[in-house]
Amino acid sequence: LKLTYISKVGEASLKQKPKTEFCFVINAVSRRYFLQANDVVDMKDWVAALNRASKITVPKGGALPLGSEITALISDPHGGKRQQA
Repeated sequence: LKLTYISKVGEASLKQKPKTEFCFVINAVSRRYFLQANDVVDMKDWVAALNRASKITVPKGGALPLGSEITALISDPHGGKRQQA
């Protein structure tokens, strides 16, 4: 299961909880995966670790072009080069 497919990880609710203890659920690409941890601490650690690992991050300043550069890229995406068939 690729981390990019995971949308949410959490403890299984009473409504969806199977008959096992320390169960947590991974929601990924319209499917649910139920897993069982060894104990409560292990379950909470898994949930936290998987949520951190699958979190979408946005790069901080410096990696993105400045406002005028963005405008130039949008108005001329080919950098002055014309496409020919």
